[in-house]
Amino acid sequence: MGASNPNGSCSPLLDFYDGTTDRLFVGTGNYTGSGGANLVTEWNVNTRIASSSTAPSVTAANEWGGTSAFSVDNISTAPQAASIYFGTLFSPASGTSPCGAGNYSAVKLTRSGLQ
Repeated sequence: MGASNPNGSCSPLLDFYDGTTDRLFVGTGNYTGSGGANLVTEWNVNTRIASSSTAPSVTAANEWGGTSAFSVDNISTAPQAASIYFGTLFSPASGTSPCGAGNYSAVKLTRSGLQ
């Protein structure tokens, strides 16, 4: 995934087939902070990933401390109608957490594009 993650965690994998594309989602993170490999990645696995240097299809960064397991809402091509949900694993006592100091975050990303 390109980033160093010495104190990291890895979410459970989520494989989701929408009838056309088979997607694999994984979250990684440094559970002690907001830096490092705090990512959510989406991999198109219609074909085998042939190398450890293969880049993911899409990446979302800065998911504080990594992610919990993922949940998917439905299959749709409409904007905002097909999303994944997860929680963050880090809650800073101070600083600029997306939900305020001391609070974990619930996150929604659209499946296509992870935005």
